[in-house]
Amino acid sequence: MALPTATSRLKPFAQGEGLLKYQIPSVFKEFVVGCVRDLSINDRAALRFLCLGDVPGSKLDVNLESDDDIFKLFEFLVKDSTLSVKDVSFLERYLSKIGREDIIQKLKQVELRMFLGNIVEGYVKLSDCVRKDSSLSKCASRSDRVVDLLLGIKTRNKRLIEEILNQLSRMDGMYDGMDDVDGTFLRICDEIIRSDLSWSGFMVYLVIIGELYVAYGLYFGTPVDVAASDGFYVCAFSGTKTCQLLAEWILENGGMKTFKKFVRSQRGVLNSGTDIPESLREIRRLLQFYVET
Repeated sequence: MALPTATSRLKPFAQGEGLLKYQIPSVFKEFVVGCVRDLSINDRAALRFLCLGDVPGSKLDVNLESDDDIFKLFEFLVKDSTLSVKDVSFLERYLSKIGREDIIQKLKQVELRMFLGNIVEGYVKLSDCVRKDSSLSKCASRSDRVVDLLLGIKTRNKRLIEEILNQLSRMDGMYDGMDDVDGTFLRICDEIIRSDLSWSGFMVYLVIIGELYVAYGLYFGTPVDVAASDGFYVCAFSGTKTCQLLAEWILENGGMKTFKKFVRSQRGVLNSGTDIPESLREIRRLLQFYVET
C-alpha cells in the first residue's frame, strides 16, 4: 500500500516541538480569549461569585475591569482541572446562569472539536497498542467505546479502507505547493458532507482520519512517543478546519447525544451487517472523481 502522504496536510504542528504545549488545544485557548473579551463587568462579577467555594479566595481577588485578571482566573480553573479538554461543564453551567447562549453555542463547537481530537488520539494509541501487542481484545480494554467501534470498523473493512488510503496518497501529489494544512483533505471532507453524509459515513470518515494520523506517526518521522503523547493528537486534529467542519455537522445532526446514541446502537451490529461498507464505497467513489479530474 502506498503511504498516505495526505497526513502532512492534517498536522497543524511542527516536528520537534515540545509536548507541554499540547496539554491545552489552541481551539480552547482561542475560545477563552474571545469569551473573556466578550464578558461584561456584570458577567465577570457573576463568574467570581459562582467560583466561591471552588476557588481559593485569594484567586478571586481580581479587578473585574482587567482582562488580565480574568485570564488568570481561567488559568487557575484549568490548572485546578475545573476546566479541562474532556470537561467544560463548569463553564457551560456558568454561561447558562448568566444567559449567554451565544457563547454557549461557540463552546459546544469547541467541546466537539476537542472530543473529536480525543477520539483521534485514542485511535492512534489503540492502533499502536495493537501493532505492538497484536491483541485487539487486550488493547481495547484500555480505550473507550467510540475508539473500539472505529477499530472494529477498520478490521472488518480493511480492504476498502486501504483502497481509500491509496487514493488519498495519489491525490496528495497534486497539492504539494499548497500551504493550507487541510488542503486536499478539507476539500474531500466538504464534498462528502455535501453529498448527504450519514452517521455511518461519519464513523468511517473518522476511521480514515485516524489511519492517516497513524501513518504519520509510523512513517513521517514524528518525534512523538504515542504511549506518552497525551494531548498531542488532540491538538493536532482539533486545530484543523476539517475538524471544525465535522463538529458543525454533528451539531446540525443532533449533537453529542445523537452521536453517542448512534455509537451505542452499533454495539453488536457490526457482525450482522450495516451500511458502513456502502458508506466506504461512496467515499471511494468521490475520491476517484478527484483523482480522475
